[in-house]
Amino acid sequence: MEAEGVSYTMSDPIVKEAETVIHRIASFKCAEVNTPCSLVIRPGAAIASYRKTVEALSFYAERSRKLDTMLRFMVGDALNHGEEVYGESYACVYGAELRGWDISTVHNVRSIARRVLPENRVIGLSFRMHADLASLTGDEQRQYLARAQKMQDSGETAFRRIVLRQLNEDKGNAIIAGLPDHKQDYWGEVFSRGDIHYTKLQAMIDGQLPVPATPKSPAEYLKAAVRDARQEFEGRQEIGAEDVVDVLSRALWKTMQACAAKEIRWKKDETWARPVEG
Repeated sequence: MEAEGVSYTMSDPIVKEAETVIHRIASFKCAEVNTPCSLVIRPGAAIASYRKTVEALSFYAERSRKLDTMLRFMVGDALNHGEEVYGESYACVYGAELRGWDISTVHNVRSIARRVLPENRVIGLSFRMHADLASLTGDEQRQYLARAQKMQDSGETAFRRIVLRQLNEDKGNAIIAGLPDHKQDYWGEVFSRGDIHYTKLQAMIDGQLPVPATPKSPAEYLKAAVRDARQEFEGRQEIGAEDVVDVLSRALWKTMQACAAKEIRWKKDETWARPVEG
């Protein structure tokens, strides 16, 4: 699938609002703002300026929900680059400068900022959307963030329902396509019938997670039903056309009942068993 590009329109109202923050950060002469959602700490910048920069970012983050994505990425960048520039001294900002930020939130922000490339960050999409795609490659991030950006007016619920579902299908199908031919049907059935994330699918294939019992295919049910029905005619010298129709009709009916019942049990069954693969 051809990668789509993430676009920025500087005339957008949300970006105009961001200019105030960007100019304020630039005034401390500590950081360079390269995109609306990223910054880099200048080597040699005074640590006092660094503390003011982080404090300003924290101040704006407390007051602006519209700029939440931008500010979280900037805080993550400031801490990651600050550690590179100042060593252990960067941790001085974990006090008053980062007021209101608990340590788990800070670690999460730093982690996402490391994994989502600056050019892939979209100021108008939520930080959570970026976090959902952070494990992907740079090209994949651009592809799915661009899709999310096109559906921006639909809200985050639509993003999670449509974009993330498509991502899961794409990645899961790619995993299955990479398996030997004789295993693809089985794992395709497992993936299609369960609400399984592609990372869990890979763990199941690797034997790290148990696999939900996969229901028989309709063809298997039909064979069994025909076999059972034919037993009634064993030993008979002649079998008429009506008998054949009767056998097939009853076999088909039993197959439909079995498939429907198995589908219900599949959805409710919480037992797990590692299958025996042929």
